[in-house]
Amino acid sequence: MGLIVNVIQYYCDKVCWNYSNSGIYFITICALNKGKLFGKITDGEMILNKVGQIANDYILEILKHFANVCLDGRV
Repeated sequence: MGLIVNVIQYYCDKVCWNYSNSGIYFITICALNKGKLFGKITDGEMILNKVGQIANDYILEILKHFANVCLDGRV
């Protein structure tokens, strides 16, 4: 199943859409079986663990490489 998804994703990336176009893009990070790998929610606030902080740091790193990008929000 993973191979089929990868082939479809590759096809859509190459044929369906040019990501250099202006627009709003979503970054989705998935955890196997919806595992709580990135931290925990306490009183409605996300408390990042070490892995969550690493993921957050890499997302923020995008701003250093692309001047025309802004990060709007997170869910």
